[in-house]
Amino acid sequence: MMSPDILPKDVAVTTSLSADDEVVLRAQRVAVELECPYVVRGDESLSEVRQKSGREVLLVFTGTEVRLVSADDVFWYHPNMARTRIECALHGEADRLARYAELGEGDRFLDATCGLGADATVMAHVVGDSGHVTAVEASHVLAVMVREGKQIYTHRTQALIEAMRRVEVVSANSLSYLESLPDNAYDVVYFDPMFEGTLDRSQGLDLVRKLACKDTLSRAMVEQGRRVASKWVVVKDRVPGRTLAEFGCSDVSVRGRLCYGRIGP
Repeated sequence: MMSPDILPKDVAVTTSLSADDEVVLRAQRVAVELECPYVVRGDESLSEVRQKSGREVLLVFTGTEVRLVSADDVFWYHPNMARTRIECALHGEADRLARYAELGEGDRFLDATCGLGADATVMAHVVGDSGHVTAVEASHVLAVMVREGKQIYTHRTQALIEAMRRVEVVSANSLSYLESLPDNAYDVVYFDPMFEGTLDRSQGLDLVRKLACKDTLSRAMVEQGRRVASKWVVVKDRVPGRTLAEFGCSDVSVRGRLCYGRIGP
């Protein structure tokens, strides 16, 4: 597995100014998990905290946000397009991925390439309380940021918050995680190998890109996905769909610059 550009050894954890006990405890717990320094903020600037820690990047916890901060960039965790997609669903518009995957209430969905977890959040809304969504992310720092961000993010749309909270985020290599699962453990297994390449360059996403693993979709991952999925594997690709063709995806759905393909069990 190719390592991300930013690893736990490059990160220190701290809090916002005047953080309450709950925020401090959350930050300390994450620092222990990542095996990286926790730095008491006091009244120091983030630049001073970074110098004190000797680490390139800070993971900063506030009461409602998780921030990734470097000398040049800042990223606040947010659910990205999941907000718009869930709000559209609330107004009766079918989500393209959910419709293509034939996902419904009570289904089990495994996102094997979590990234920022937008797709996983939307699918958690679709499957509801009776379903289950797991999102696997190979980058430990990114997985922790997404997991913690989903738990404390606030928004006026309650359905979005409920869906975010229901996603189980797992820090693991996708292939190893799939290999550990029994046959037919999920209804749909989903791969979006495009995460790094499709990130917008605004809003600090260059920094997030450095967290992402550089591995491409492998035949072994697809074969394990077929074993684990009782319905099918769904793969996301760019038009003209070279990845879909490589893995023999059928029933390709094309719209705009993106396409989806399915592989039966």
